[in-house]
Amino acid sequence: MPAAARWYLAAVAVLTLLLIATHFAIQVYAQQEARRLVNLWSESAGISVEDVRYRMLRGALTLVDLRLNGDVFQLYAPSLFLYGNLSSFAGDEPAVTRVAMRGLHVSLKAGAMAAISEGRELPALFRQLWASAQQVEIHDAKLDLLPESDAKIPGQPVSLNIIRLQSRRTLGQRAVEALIYGLDGEVRLVANSSLKNSANMVTGEISWSGMNAESFLQSLLGLTPIQGRLSGNIAWASKPGGTDHYSLSGEAGFEDPEHGSPSSSKISWNGVFEEDKWHGKVNGHSWPLAMFADYAPKFQGRKLISGNFSGGINFSGNLKQWRMGVVETYLENLHYGQAVTGNTAFPEWLVEKVHVSKAALQWPERRIDIKDAEVINADLGFDAREGEPLGLLWRIKTGEIGLNRVRPALYLPRGVLRLPLMKGSFSVKENHRIRLSLKSMDSDEKGSGERWNISGEGDWTADTHSRMAMEVVAENAALVRFRPLLPEKIRTTASDLTGSINMKLKLLAGAASWEGSGQAELSTARLVYQGEQWQAEKLLLDIEKMGVGIPEQLIRHLDVQGWRYQAALQPLAHMWMAPEVTEAEGNEAERWHLKNLTLRNGEVAVGHKEAVWMDQATVEINDLKPGNSAPFRVEGRLGEGRIALKGDLAWSSALPEISSAKISVRDVLPFFINEWLSVSGAPKLVRGRVYTDISMQREPDGRYRGMWYFRLQHGALGPVTTQGDPLLERTGFNTFDVFAALQREGRVRLRIPIEEEGPFGKALGDALVKKLNGEMAKKGRTAHKAERNGGSLLSSVRLHEKGVLSQNERVRLRKVIGYLRQNPKQSVELIPRFGRNSSDERRVERSRYTQRLIEQFMNRRGVSFSRIFPVWPGEEHRSSGSAGGISIHVLP
Repeated sequence: MPAAARWYLAAVAVLTLLLIATHFAIQVYAQQEARRLVNLWSESAGISVEDVRYRMLRGALTLVDLRLNGDVFQLYAPSLFLYGNLSSFAGDEPAVTRVAMRGLHVSLKAGAMAAISEGRELPALFRQLWASAQQVEIHDAKLDLLPESDAKIPGQPVSLNIIRLQSRRTLGQRAVEALIYGLDGEVRLVANSSLKNSANMVTGEISWSGMNAESFLQSLLGLTPIQGRLSGNIAWASKPGGTDHYSLSGEAGFEDPEHGSPSSSKISWNGVFEEDKWHGKVNGHSWPLAMFADYAPKFQGRKLISGNFSGGINFSGNLKQWRMGVVETYLENLHYGQAVTGNTAFPEWLVEKVHVSKAALQWPERRIDIKDAEVINADLGFDAREGEPLGLLWRIKTGEIGLNRVRPALYLPRGVLRLPLMKGSFSVKENHRIRLSLKSMDSDEKGSGERWNISGEGDWTADTHSRMAMEVVAENAALVRFRPLLPEKIRTTASDLTGSINMKLKLLAGAASWEGSGQAELSTARLVYQGEQWQAEKLLLDIEKMGVGIPEQLIRHLDVQGWRYQAALQPLAHMWMAPEVTEAEGNEAERWHLKNLTLRNGEVAVGHKEAVWMDQATVEINDLKPGNSAPFRVEGRLGEGRIALKGDLAWSSALPEISSAKISVRDVLPFFINEWLSVSGAPKLVRGRVYTDISMQREPDGRYRGMWYFRLQHGALGPVTTQGDPLLERTGFNTFDVFAALQREGRVRLRIPIEEEGPFGKALGDALVKKLNGEMAKKGRTAHKAERNGGSLLSSVRLHEKGVLSQNERVRLRKVIGYLRQNPKQSVELIPRFGRNSSDERRVERSRYTQRLIEQFMNRRGVSFSRIFPVWPGEEHRSSGSAGGISIHVLP
């Protein structure tokens, strides 16, 4: 190679080495300068950078392991690529053409979103880079939103995956696009800003679909979490010249297929956002209100559970402080339930619709001012078991709020008293003074005539001394509504409760008690339970004080007219058994006091309505209450004779018990107990009159002591021996033998000492059995001799079904009366006779009707009932002749 060539190559090599050395020198200088600049940034912004790499030829600066730990903002970037002029980085406006990041991880508190979006919480480095970069690219980033510790509704962390975020700046415009996944949904962001002539106008739109509503509402918005999916969009545009004023508009849809939420649940808004506040208008259609439950008013210890909103609302403020104006809005399917925990769950409120024409709400002042509204089709339950709080934490003021198709219900210790459909109005003054007026609507049942009127006024505050005075007037109200007021044992077994009630009550309701007083009148009342029936034509009730949380339930007077009691037919063996004593439930029964109870013109039947044992009955009881001795008196007709009873009642268990009694029974025909004797396995008494005197009382040792005088005049047993004779088991002798042994000269006389334990009825039964055992031990077993058919025939009367005796029959009976006057020690028996084809029911009815005609005719003319002995019609009285009648015989 020529020397010149070698020299040239050597020069080139030397020059190349010089250039390389210079490049490395410059590279080293640039690397050092880049590190110096980054250190300045990191120190001023609190950013730590593990390593800085600068590629001079590419004009690229790489920050490795960049970290920022702030109060509301934390950031970690494995690498941050900056493309631009390094020398410009020292100025306030670095010339950056491109920013790229991958694997970025950002954590920030949800409440700082607005500050971050406006750059107020970002270090100057990031604000400068965002403002100067022509292109920003972020891939595979993660954004963690952390709940605020002082948030009203504690939330859970939310993680969003930023698949890509791209920002491009061209021709005075900046465009931003992002695709984000999280909360089981997708978010797309599109934004544009104008950078011409310092206008700095920003526009943009965010759309989302399939978002998990529970996490989205709680963590991002601070609202009550509910299940479902959210979709929608938000569009914004800043005012030209700055970014402190935005116009916002958008809409959202909600769907919860699992809980039946309609897919048509939508909400839209438009307004202005400035100075951290938003004011504008919101329009909704079937939008779920449950997400606002923690901000909604609480009523009577209840909070909003669910409901929908349709209509327009003017809104101003933020979630911490806002004011809302309502115009033509509908709240539908409202459900208010328990707001506080406790042993008693307050009854739920269900409201189909609330039409609000004009209202205003303020938070956090908790003020509501309702000018015009109407509640339509609502179920409202109020607790009267332990006292329901009247407290209301919100300050409410209203005009007249209409109530249409409202169903009030009062929850009592033993059930729910439900009122009919009602309409009316209520209002609440600013001092929480409430006025209420309700009246029943026309019933769907024609002819029911049920009418209710309720009016009241009082305080509605959180104060436990609050009271509300009410007046309740009812006409022809269905008695079945008051089933919960019955005693527990009767209420749970009652199969039927009918009748109507008129009443006028004054009530005073408080936070821990309620009490009432007034009058009530029940008509055609009927109660059926466990085979027993109570009926009354009219029942008058004078209430002095009754309610919940008061020391005593006090009733001045209870007057029952035209009453009837039908008891279940029980065999004698069951009645001899000691009944199970039920203790009063807690102390509830001890709080009752009935000053006077009077039952007039009543009757008692056993088994069925025709089996009347007692009629024309009057009962009077005074000062009836647990732990007290209440005097009582009973008078009436028993078995067509007379009964008089007086004594005292003691109430130590669930029901009162006779503690002392004097009983007098005269001229009683035993026929009324024949069905009971047959069921008990005993023979019937087909003739006779019963006379009884009993005087007994319970001693401190729990025993009844006293004396029982019993007389059966001219008694006769039926000819048929029955199975299972109750006396055979208790005495060892059957009824026929006992009767034959005891009867002397046409009568049975017993003097029965009483000294027994147990309930009143059982004590009498045990005393009778002891007496019979003693008598049979003295007299021994006596064979029963059948009664002969009767003595000499005096006269006869044909059988009657209705009407009166004929003239000839009255003439014949006067002859019988004359015979008895001439023979004052004689008595007569009335023996029936009837054809073989006569049915049992028909023969009994005709025979007994005719016997009563004869008895009444003779008694009115001076013959005592004690000398007239009807005979019960039986099979032995059938005859071959077709004509039937009553034969009057002299008693043998």
